[in-house]
Amino acid sequence: MALSQKFSQRVAQINTRDELKALIASIDETKRSIRSQLSQLSSEPREGMERGRARQAKIRRMKDKMSFLIEEREHVRVKLGTMKAQKKQLHVATSRRPTLNDAIVAVLMVSLSEEEFLAMELKAVGLLNNE
Repeated sequence: MALSQKFSQRVAQINTRDELKALIASIDETKRSIRSQLSQLSSEPREGMERGRARQAKIRRMKDKMSFLIEEREHVRVKLGTMKAQKKQLHVATSRRPTLNDAIVAVLMVSLSEEEFLAMELKAVGLLNNE
């Protein structure tokens, strides 16, 4: 299953861990609600509930929605993990109060491949030696 472009853009625009955690909580709440409805629907149908094919179709849609929610939650969890890794890299890079330069280096270390980062580091050393 593929994530919707709208959801991916929404997650990409989130820049704080608290907002990501709130989104995960929202997804989890929706999953709990669907799981509860699914449990009620899967057990013996009561008065006023769908029966037969309609019931089976509704169960299938609910299970599909759960699969999408699981995938969306994992996407948010990965971004949260990336943010945590960036923050950790920043703290590892410096034991003092981090500067903007420290933050840029930490982001580059996480974002670039090792070869790309080393190439940029060599260019920076060249600039410093040519002062």
